[in-house]
Amino acid sequence: YDTETLQPLRPGYVSTVDSGNLAGHLLVLRIGLLEATEAPLLGPQLLDGIADTALLALDDLTSGSAGLAGAEAAGPLRADIDELRRRVTIEPAPESLGEWLSLLSSLDAIAEGLPARFEDVAAAVPDADASDAGALARVRASVNAVVASVRGPLRDVSAHAPWAHLLTDVPPSLRSCPQYGALCPLIEHTPSLVGLAEGLDAALTALDDVAADPPGDDETACSRAAEWASTVADGIRAARPGCVHALASARLQAEIAREMWEHTDFRMLYDPSRQLFSIGFNSSEGKLDNSFYDMLASECRLASFLAVAKGDVPQDHWFRLSRQLAQAGSGHALVSWSASMFEYLMPLLVMRTWPETLLDETCRAVVRRQIEYGKQREVPWGISESAFNAKDADLTYQYQAFGVPGLGLKRGLSDDVVVAPYASMLALQVDRPAALANLEALRKREAQGWFGFYEAVDYTPARIPAGARRAIVKAYFAHHQGMGFVALAGELSEHRMRERFHADPMVRSAELLLQERVPRHPQLARPHTEEVRFVRSVRELPPALDRSYGSVDTYTPATHFLSNGSYSVMVTNAGGGYSRRGDMAVSRYREDVTRDCWGTFFFVRDLDTGEVWSPAHQPVGSPCEDYRATFSESKAEYWRRDAELDTHCEVVVSPEDDAEVRRVTFSNRSRTPRRLEVTSYFEVALAPQAADQAHKAFSNLFVETEALADLHAVLFSRRPRSAAEARPWGFHVVACESGGACDWSCETDRARFIGRLRQ
Repeated sequence: YDTETLQPLRPGYVSTVDSGNLAGHLLVLRIGLLEATEAPLLGPQLLDGIADTALLALDDLTSGSAGLAGAEAAGPLRADIDELRRRVTIEPAPESLGEWLSLLSSLDAIAEGLPARFEDVAAAVPDADASDAGALARVRASVNAVVASVRGPLRDVSAHAPWAHLLTDVPPSLRSCPQYGALCPLIEHTPSLVGLAEGLDAALTALDDVAADPPGDDETACSRAAEWASTVADGIRAARPGCVHALASARLQAEIAREMWEHTDFRMLYDPSRQLFSIGFNSSEGKLDNSFYDMLASECRLASFLAVAKGDVPQDHWFRLSRQLAQAGSGHALVSWSASMFEYLMPLLVMRTWPETLLDETCRAVVRRQIEYGKQREVPWGISESAFNAKDADLTYQYQAFGVPGLGLKRGLSDDVVVAPYASMLALQVDRPAALANLEALRKREAQGWFGFYEAVDYTPARIPAGARRAIVKAYFAHHQGMGFVALAGELSEHRMRERFHADPMVRSAELLLQERVPRHPQLARPHTEEVRFVRSVRELPPALDRSYGSVDTYTPATHFLSNGSYSVMVTNAGGGYSRRGDMAVSRYREDVTRDCWGTFFFVRDLDTGEVWSPAHQPVGSPCEDYRATFSESKAEYWRRDAELDTHCEVVVSPEDDAEVRRVTFSNRSRTPRRLEVTSYFEVALAPQAADQAHKAFSNLFVETEALADLHAVLFSRRPRSAAEARPWGFHVVACESGGACDWSCETDRARFIGRLRQ
């Protein structure tokens, strides 16, 4: 989806794996929503959350820049946050709503002063450099998060139980009255959203009885009990419509999740003749992909299980999946395609495993093999599909499936060493101590940022910067962060996500599929064992080939192409060439291998001697002492030396915009100052090559130009010949790096510049 418009990107595609993940987690979402409405309005997990948020704020405050951490004003802020955290840690979890309100109110008294304390810290660092400014921004966000962690529950209480403050001062006479038993759920416990919206009927009746016939030894006690009961009852009834609305909204979301799950039809992704799921459905072409998931150890396992459980596909599909086993250390594991942690462990986020079953033994053996492989490569373990340290023209990290050789059918698994922290989070479900130790090792290797662990650490030497031991892929992928959160939450909640998934009757009916035992005498597969025996330390990618020409006297012009996919530039070793955007010629060009005299050129004139030359051989063609043209992956370069003056010209195409940049650099090696005049030259076409070539003079009639003096630029366009024709625009701008004023002028009449009847 386009992140700005939320429109689906073309081609439209329905992924089998993502469909299975969505359906499975919709089941979990439904149960979770219903659980949330039936659980106490406030629970002990809130205190853990406040304590962790305060701890993170302290960490940001103490681990920030030296100027921030050392500021005198940071002391009071640190003390207040630490006091809040201490209070949360030592206080037992409240039982009743009144106790909750008392505790949260006391915490809010501390939290409300934190923003002012932070402003004192910010004022103490007035001239913040970049590191201080970044640290201040992080601490500000952390302080705001602490305040929100306290005030969020208070807002919930205010919205659903605005009468809760009365529970902190219950009249003593009520505790001995006959109605107290009916009031216990209200006074001594924390009600749920369901109770607030639909329950508490007995408590309301008891409150009405107390208000009508209050208990007490004297008139004052009776009056107080009656007023208290009446106020609480009125508060419950006044807040009930809001509670009913919140409950209805949660139940509606749960119902929507149920309907989406039940109406998910996996049959459209299934090939009955193969009894396998396709990779996905291409809606633009209206057909299934011609690739299929045919292994039990794959990320499609959840989709296959749910499809069988729903009855969308026959049970034979499950047993059609390949169950090849391979040696994995001291155990056996199912063979997968790329042997990534994603394939093996992602389904465990919601699916149970049973001890001594095929899937359970596979997952444990895979984690052991990952740990062993990390030791072999002398890096942290946890290899899975992820981004790696290579970017495209849009500066976007590239993505690929990585794995452990010997377990995957994919060739070349030993060529790359890319460690993804989210893989260690997935491994928490199998080996918690080893996974925590590995995450700590990654943290020490700077794989963690302010928002959590980065996407990956690339240890492939061909992609590591010079002098570095690793390359951190500093990106956060929502999919991988989400899997990490679910895995962490599962470990902290005794795998409630799995319990919710398996609470569905349809899922329970198919659980036997997950309890397949390990074969007693398996015939082991050995996928690409040569990669296991010889683990290379590096995949030496072939270096980008640079071509260099020391002469223009080649049999035919040597050409080089630069492009960002839309805008293209062709140059030759003599300096000729063209510029195009799509099928539109930006500059005029005629193919002539003999003369090679078309392109974008520079004329350089010595104002003292009158000598004229060009950085490349064309268009002046003057002899020089030394000449060289070099073509590399990212640019073209021309060097020439005339006496004691070096001229260097670079040509690049912007990866982000449809533009080219040509930079000319002069190096004066003599003791005499040189005054130079540089003139750029090209002929505007702004038309399809065939149209411009058919009638150049006629084509010129439609070109319009305008000088923009403030921008040192010339704007040019082609006047449309009809209302349906779009008007193309272009610009030519000069920028000086000399530090002084950039004196410039322009001429758009070719005849006035080079004269008539000259080519």
